Amino acid sequence: MENFGIKPDQILFQMINFLIVMVVLTKFLYKPIVAFVKKQKEQQEDYNKISLEIAHQKEHLNKLSEDQKAELKRIYNKTMEDTKKEAKEMLDEAKENAKSEGKRIVEEMNSEAKQAKETLLQSAKDDIYNKALNISESLLRSSLTESQKQKLMDMALENLKNE
Repeated sequence: MENFGIKPDQILFQMINFLIVMVVLTKFLYKPIVAFVKKQKEQQEDYNKISLEIAHQKEHLNKLSEDQKAELKRIYNKTMEDTKKEAKEMLDEAKENAKSEGKRIVEEMNSEAKQAKETLLQSAKDDIYNKALNISESLLRSSLTESQKQKLMDMALENLKNE
């Protein structure tokens, strides 16, 4: 064979290389491709099953009688009416509660304002009384003589004793 330029060790080396390439291709290329194709086939089968199931359900829904559809519509309308009534009642109740709470707050504020006004008026009266008393004392002290002052003191003491 060497006459033809073929060396047996090269043939052996080429066969080993070919086997290595086949193992690598099988491991990293053939098996993943086969797995991918198998997965795609399974997904296609699942898709077909789901499509058939959807078609059957669609047929079933189309078979519902007009009476059933009318009954569903009637139930829906009644439920909507009931819900609207309940919502209106709740809204009316909330408005009523808000009104009564508002009245209560206004009455409470009016009461507090009245009390503050009375307190302020009493304080003003007390201030005026004290100032008037101080002015009267000043005037009396400056205009009365000692004997008149003594008489007034005696009369005041007697009034206190009688009370």
